[in-house]
Amino acid sequence: MSYPKSIIMKKNYILLTLLVFLTSNIIYAQFACPESLGPQSTTTTIHFKITAGTCSSYPANIFVAEGAYSETFTLSSCTGTNLKYTTTGSPLPVADSFASFFPNGGTCNYLNGTLVTLSDDEVSLNDKVLIYPNPVLNGDNLSIKFKFNLSAKLELYNVTGKLVLSDAVSNQDKKEVNTNALANGIYMLKISTDNASTTRKVVIMK
Repeated sequence: MSYPKSIIMKKNYILLTLLVFLTSNIIYAQFACPESLGPQSTTTTIHFKITAGTCSSYPANIFVAEGAYSETFTLSSCTGTNLKYTTTGSPLPVADSFASFFPNGGTCNYLNGTLVTLSDDEVSLNDKVLIYPNPVLNGDNLSIKFKFNLSAKLELYNVTGKLVLSDAVSNQDKKEVNTNALANGIYMLKISTDNASTTRKVVIMK
């Protein structure tokens, strides 16, 4: 028995969507922030120590930020235990204090060469944010729902760490973000309040 082409295409699309969703969640679950090697970092090169995973667990590019500073760093070497990212752009204001956004994992914060774990405020914010639909399909807006009214800055970065969309909420519990101008791919959405921030992976499939 043969099926109409439209049904076959629909089944294939559903399978592809599930594959992307499951793969991205498996990667996210396996990712662990690498330790910083501290004083060995410079303002243009960041040295990490791999404590979980392998070289293939880490992306070719990460986005590094500190205050108003933001820049893309590119993987320059990995020995299996040590990981190095370098930028040819603007140097870091301070060598060992920064936030790194890993497209395949999330946000890792470093202070004076030490990996900083999430604060209670950050964990609390992370639990109070719902993002849907994800993946974002053709014609859909990205909906961001909070469990209470808050004011926050919204920043969407592509896999190279480039800021592609910036918005904000002011004493609101929901925000609709139009993604029509964005290409298909994986993005990182950073939500920042005065006290905390959280980063979520967003997949766009149009």
